[in-house]
Amino acid sequence: MKNKYQRMNKEEKNKLQKAYQTTKEGKAMLKRLTRIQIIGITGISFSLGLSVYAYFTDALTWDYINSGILFLISLFFIIKSYQLKIKVLNKEALKKK
Repeated sequence: MKNKYQRMNKEEKNKLQKAYQTTKEGKAMLKRLTRIQIIGITGISFSLGLSVYAYFTDALTWDYINSGILFLISLFFIIKSYQLKIKVLNKEALKKK
């Protein structure tokens, strides 16, 4: 089931995001979400680098498994931060009704 935020058009979404970012709670949430996304992107790049390094050094299977697990966890961080952003903006849209 779609929520109110997903049913909004692009202009309404932008207005809601800008309005939420001006609040104290919104600034703190944006800072946290940005930090989580940076951690996720760093983890993905590190896991890819680890995989390339393991490939060229004839590493053990455990190194590939380790980099795969790190990749999945980092991807989970990025996806959940996006979902959390949608959830928070939906609550804000429902409040402004």
